[in-house]
Amino acid sequence: WWGCLWEVVVVVVVVVVEVVVVVVVVVVVVVAAAAAAAVVVVVAAAAAAVVVIVVVVVVLVVVVAAAGLVLVPV
Repeated sequence: WWGCLWEVVVVVVVVVVEVVVVVVVVVVVVVAAAAAAAVVVVVAAAAAAVVVIVVVVVVLVVVVAAAGLVLVPV
């Protein structure tokens, strides 16, 4: 009887360990995916910011050049 009980205990422990391992793996994968997504978002935001800055600088240069042409007659 004790032998049967011991086998049940071993099976329960093995199942619990497997479930814990699976949960840990899933959590690690989800966290890694979230981190990767966050990195992608940050990189995309930085790229967008650089594009906006470049566009603003180009517009300012064009406006200043146009104003210079208007203010200084040839």
